[in-house]
Amino acid sequence: MFQTEDYVQNSGYQKIRYILTLAGMYTSDVASILELDLDFVGRVLGSGVVQTTSDQASIDWKFYNFLVLQDYLLKIADYDINEYEELWKETAIYDKAIVKPPWYQWGLRKYLETHKYKGLESCIDWIRRY
Repeated sequence: MFQTEDYVQNSGYQKIRYILTLAGMYTSDVASILELDLDFVGRVLGSGVVQTTSDQASIDWKFYNFLVLQDYLLKIADYDINEYEELWKETAIYDKAIVKPPWYQWGLRKYLETHKYKGLESCIDWIRRY
């Protein structure tokens, strides 16, 4: 069961891990979307710390964007984890939207599986605009 207090007290990386655990999603889903190495993502989500000599700012930005999407979905789902899970597949809630989200035709999960990080950037752009 989702606990708002637990979620808020976590770091950004730990928030992602917390939701993945509750929603039955996997580290491999995040790694694929962010186009990062699975072992690396597992270490980051496990420890809550990015330890790399590569482009720290770029990696932080990728995780931040994933967190923005996650927070948007949680808010739309009224912090109900079952509804959150459905939003990864659901498209009907956007049927009456004047400007449809980029994932409208496919569902969010399929869209991000196909379009990876560029797709995530498009999602974030849509969220911020509408």
